[in-house]
Amino acid sequence: MRGIRSSISEHQPVEIITQKINTTKILLRQADELLRDGKMSSTDAFSSSFFVLLLEGATGMLLIAAIIIFMERVGESQSLIYVHTGWISAMLLCIPTWLFSSWLLTISGAQREIINGILDIFSAVILVYVGFWLRDKTQTRSWDTSISMALKGKYLWVLSLLSFFAIYREVIDSVLSYQTIWIQTNDIIKPAILIGVFAASLILISIGWMLLKICVKLPLNLFISATMIFLGFMAVIFSGEGVIALQDADALTRNPIGSAAFPILGFYPTVQSLLTQFFVICIMALYYLLPFRRQSDAVLVPEKKE
Repeated sequence: MRGIRSSISEHQPVEIITQKINTTKILLRQADELLRDGKMSSTDAFSSSFFVLLLEGATGMLLIAAIIIFMERVGESQSLIYVHTGWISAMLLCIPTWLFSSWLLTISGAQREIINGILDIFSAVILVYVGFWLRDKTQTRSWDTSISMALKGKYLWVLSLLSFFAIYREVIDSVLSYQTIWIQTNDIIKPAILIGVFAASLILISIGWMLLKICVKLPLNLFISATMIFLGFMAVIFSGEGVIALQDADALTRNPIGSAAFPILGFYPTVQSLLTQFFVICIMALYYLLPFRRQSDAVLVPEKKE
């Protein structure tokens, strides 16, 4: 569908657009036959369930792990309750979201894309804000005191909000995918879905555990720099995904400039999405690189003396 809209926007010849429409109709008929015939095999149900959670959960898990490790490294583990409150609240919403998903499946694809687009852009804004805050607090000689004081104020709720949206945006996509898988399986096959969820959860937990073990051994300077880069990277991905979702819903104008897309990196060949990502990169690069503070005060997190 995205390819058809792109062809129309580019004013390609009618023959090419017609060919794409016919190909799409064939694929839709094949999908309809598969849905009507039956049902998924145990292998298909397991693999679909496994990869849905693994791919959707990886992004949120990495972001939550980065926040937790950062707070542990700066000695603010007592404030982790705010982070845990955010992601646990998002997980608890899985149940009402599942019950609500029958309605989500009945609304138009455009409305679902608008919801996803708004969540992605809002998450990107929070990521940029947290990145700015982190850079600002680590550019003073009293960086440890500055962070400790800030983490006792409103910024704790920002981290809580960030951890919530990092997980809940994945919850919505995962629930819709699992709802689709669920209705394609009978009672005998359904346990394969749950086994897939369990297997993917084990892998995600293992990855998170390894990150905790590895990152605690990194020099603090290196870890904080890596955290800021990671937050910026995720902000770029979320901003690209948010714009393309709004374009898929026809809420934004689409001007394609190619066909190569890399969804896992949030890269989509449209003028609007690329300009948005370029803007995010520019403002973060300017903030990170320009010396906003006086030279006498500016210093990166000092390494401990031997």
